[in-house]
Amino acid sequence: MTPIIVKTNIIAKDAYDAIRQLATQLYSLSLVTESFIEAVCQREKIYPTGLPFEGMGIAIPHTDPEHVIKNCFAIGKLSKPTNFHEMGNPENKIPVELIILMGINNKEEHLPYMKCILENMSSKSFIYAVRACEDSTGLKTLFGKCLSEDEGLINFE
Repeated sequence: MTPIIVKTNIIAKDAYDAIRQLATQLYSLSLVTESFIEAVCQREKIYPTGLPFEGMGIAIPHTDPEHVIKNCFAIGKLSKPTNFHEMGNPENKIPVELIILMGINNKEEHLPYMKCILENMSSKSFIYAVRACEDSTGLKTLFGKCLSEDEGLINFE
């Protein structure tokens, strides 16, 4: 099963602080290399991942597979929205409430996970369920349905 680390009520001074907090959690569990932390931040500066969805801004930071030991995810719900630059439109800033940090060690697996995340985040009922989750257990259960290797990539609805 793919490890999913969840942290709620993240207090971050900016997007990079939020990313570092989540990436450090993955590193502390030996799921990623130490270089992962800065590699994700550097990639976010060049290829921003903020996305506006109806009802919630999200970011899906990630980096190259050589920084990942085992496929993993760190999901963070921010205590207040933090600005990320928009994917495909970097001069625009998106107030992000949810970060889905991906650690994928195989390039071929990146797109199926991304597709599943984007499809689920496009669902109003999924966004509502994310908003309703007040603790890490609820978020882990919700995202586990999408990101579990054992169950395959399935949609929420």
